[in-house]
Amino acid sequence: MRTSQLVNVLSQNIKNIKIEKTAGSPLTNGQPGPVLFKGINSLKYAIHQLESAGLLVDQIDPIKNTILYQTGADSISVNYSESSDISNRIRSASLIGELLLDALSSTIKDQPSDSINVRLPDSIKDFHDLEKFSHDLHIALSQTVIEDEIGGKVEITGVENGSIWLQIFLGSSAAVLLVGSLVWAAMVIYKKKQEGDLLAQQVRGLGIRNTAVEEIQQAQQALLKEVIDAEANHINEENYDIKNPERVERLKHSIELFSKLIEKGTEIYPSLAAPENVSNLFPNINNLTGVVSKIKQIGNQ
Repeated sequence: MRTSQLVNVLSQNIKNIKIEKTAGSPLTNGQPGPVLFKGINSLKYAIHQLESAGLLVDQIDPIKNTILYQTGADSISVNYSESSDISNRIRSASLIGELLLDALSSTIKDQPSDSINVRLPDSIKDFHDLEKFSHDLHIALSQTVIEDEIGGKVEITGVENGSIWLQIFLGSSAAVLLVGSLVWAAMVIYKKKQEGDLLAQQVRGLGIRNTAVEEIQQAQQALLKEVIDAEANHINEENYDIKNPERVERLKHSIELFSKLIEKGTEIYPSLAAPENVSNLFPNINNLTGVVSKIKQIGNQ
């Protein structure tokens, strides 16, 4: 997970590493009475999010070993001595989390919402691979977003490790929306290609003649061309006021390039600062089955 993602997880959850407690009435022997803890579920959720990101593991384990994780309720009464130990464990995790958040935040700069994040595929091993990848990505972006109606640009504003991530500023919300639509269409194409390849493998496994396999592959190529055409025209209608045949061809080319980049392992996401309506336009790379065409007639074929 890249640094900006870790910062986002920390900032969203560290504020909930806390517990509300109310001291009970003193016991008859003058000793402090039981303490009532509340808000256990929100604490557990925050801990789960941090743990899933590999954060504060050493501080989380002591909390998980307390009575708080022996109940499914949102509140529990605990004797005074045990409550002090639990409070100290939570306070320690919260303090270290705040320090870690400050340290990580100082290493990155805020990313504009009109940006995307691109993860380079692991197959890139040398400068030749990087040059080819950069060329295809640049063409896929620049030939579509750098238009007056979109008002976009393509600028690399940062690079992160944890694999290699590029932060690319696109210059306008319209450009980000357009790229989201292109990447979604590219995922649709990639999915259909995977389905076609699987079908061809199954046919080969049945021992059917090679000519039948070739016919299936030819039909698959024809279908992919039809889908790319339809997706490009749909994106053109959604993002531009005037239909331009040359622009549609550029959109088709970008969809094909993005699909090939995705097939090689490229991941493309909106900025962490992007609003929800923008984020929803980008497909979940890890949920291929959930990616369906936004054109009903294609999705139903």
